Amino acid sequence: MSVDNKKAVNPFNNLVHPSRVKAVLREGAIMRAENVDNSQTVDTVSSGEIVTIQQDRGYLWYQIKKKNGKVGWVPREVLYIPENEPTNRNQLTKEEIEGYIRWKKLDSKTDTLIWVDIDRQLTYVLKKNEDTESWLLERTIICSTGENKSPTKTGIYKIKDRGEWFYSNYFNSGAMYWVRYCGSYLFHSVAMDKDRKITNDTLGKKSSAGCIRMSVNDSKWFYENSPEGSTVFVY
Repeated sequence: MSVDNKKAVNPFNNLVHPSRVKAVLREGAIMRAENVDNSQTVDTVSSGEIVTIQQDRGYLWYQIKKKNGKVGWVPREVLYIPENEPTNRNQLTKEEIEGYIRWKKLDSKTDTLIWVDIDRQLTYVLKKNEDTESWLLERTIICSTGENKSPTKTGIYKIKDRGEWFYSNYFNSGAMYWVRYCGSYLFHSVAMDKDRKITNDTLGKKSSAGCIRMSVNDSKWFYENSPEGSTVFVY
């Protein structure tokens, strides 16, 4: 086999690790197309089978992915979800962050590109150098992503709308400076009560219900420096 036909070696294989929450089926179950009992059947899963959690709905339903690629929803009680793993404290250098973005060939329609490194609980904000067309690290922000029981949704997305405050009666929690990147998944400040007093200032480890939390100062900076349409890479 020629060198050209061989799979390219990943030079970052030992540095950058994907965030995948694996769960084990406590019992067999039907995978549904939607998160309701009477939804269409997608497939079935067996007791002891290992699946990947894609997202949750209020800790009650979980979208899972089987090894065969099938994706569907199952109720919480059929899953064993492991405890949160410790945060990787081996930080990447500026050169490694920029090099990984180049290797992944990530780009953005704006002058801003965002990478959420779940393994390290860090968010990297890069700006494009117009002269060299390369992405340069501007700011590294310590963050807190979703716990394994409510993981942050991974993938490539775009920055959407934003606001200065929200409050969820379902979670009895709110936050300042929210920026949406996918449905109900947001960047925002640490958790607050209705009076905007901080109730959970945990950062640097998984602690949220799926959103990406930052300090109040960092969330304000992010709110002001993440243009709509910017690429968001969550991994």
